[in-house]
Amino acid sequence: KSDEKSESIFAPKKKPSPGPYVALAELQEQQGNIASAEVQLKKALSIDSNHLGALLAYAHLEDRQRNFQAAERYYQRALKKHGKNASVHNDMGLCYHRHNKLFEANKSLSKAVELDPDSKLYRANLAAVLVDQGKNSEALEQLVQAHGQPVGHYNLGYLLMQKKDTASALQHFQEAARLDPTFNEARQWVA
Repeated sequence: KSDEKSESIFAPKKKPSPGPYVALAELQEQQGNIASAEVQLKKALSIDSNHLGALLAYAHLEDRQRNFQAAERYYQRALKKHGKNASVHNDMGLCYHRHNKLFEANKSLSKAVELDPDSKLYRANLAAVLVDQGKNSEALEQLVQAHGQPVGHYNLGYLLMQKKDTASALQHFQEAARLDPTFNEARQWVA
């Protein structure tokens, strides 16, 4: 009987989850050990080849290593099984944006907004792409939907400043200050 007890103590109770491997991979990447991070992600995917966290972590890792094609493959795999998850579309859109694939970025981020219309983050990410596409009025629509008129104009002004379009940015900072005279940040940009 004592042998039976000791066997049951050491017997695995359930199959391991991919989660700890994903967490360990992220830690390894932060420490600069990319090869070890990849090993951990491969272990996670060997347990569950459709695990959302593992697929996204691998896509992020590849993207940060500037391996765009590999990152895109992992995003596509994630989309096949988790296509209704807005974060997958958002992250893929950001990847496309970083690689200057603006049409694809717009499409992915638009889908993220469609799936989660209340996400201010997804709308802001889409607005940044729209500004890069020269679609400032559409970007403003997204920002106003997320933040209201004054902050929407302010945020568009900020995005335009990043593009070195000072004249257009100033118009939006002025409009933000006009709509909300207590908006100090907008007034500072105007000054």
